[in-house]
Amino acid sequence: MALVTFEIPAGYNPIPVGLSLVQARELIATPASAAGLAGDKADILAVQIQQWSAALQAIGAMYAGAYWQWEEDQPRFGVLLVAAQPFAYGDAHLASRGLVNALRDPEGDAVAARPFDLPCGPASVFVRQVGLPMHGDSAVEGGDSVVPVGEFQALVPVPRELSAGREEMVVVAFQTPDLDHWDAYAQHLVSLLKSIEFAEEPGGG
Repeated sequence: MALVTFEIPAGYNPIPVGLSLVQARELIATPASAAGLAGDKADILAVQIQQWSAALQAIGAMYAGAYWQWEEDQPRFGVLLVAAQPFAYGDAHLASRGLVNALRDPEGDAVAARPFDLPCGPASVFVRQVGLPMHGDSAVEGGDSVVPVGEFQALVPVPRELSAGREEMVVVAFQTPDLDHWDAYAQHLVSLLKSIEFAEEPGGG
């Protein structure tokens, strides 16, 4: 695997890997209390953190963090993941570009997909809105509910000359239920993408 470096935007704090839901609730207890959040609103954040933390354990992330700020009497929250993995489905560069055409919706805006040229090389960026199911105690009274969540994903192929010819991909992913501040989060993500640098791993080959 090539050496990958990047800069995390200000305001993000690392998320521990493999949290249980109880541990996730403990993690957010202090900031939630300070922000005056309780009940369903606090549990939505805890469930999202726990889901991401469990996923991190499965994929071996390079970085995962949560953005938590209290601005204009409203909480702002999002979760960020940066991972670098071997790409086992052929040409990573062609796949990255091909997905832009495959996922672009000509009839609507279910998925916004576009190529993106970075200082480190080409990338593909995808944005969509999904529903996060909430169950049991985390749901509103009357049954299960769905929370709208904004989702961002960028695929950045690793230059082959730095990965001994292997196909490798850096993935940057972000989710937030705070759709009112999506433009601000997008600026964070663009800054992170532009900071990505690749180098040959010392002693690698």
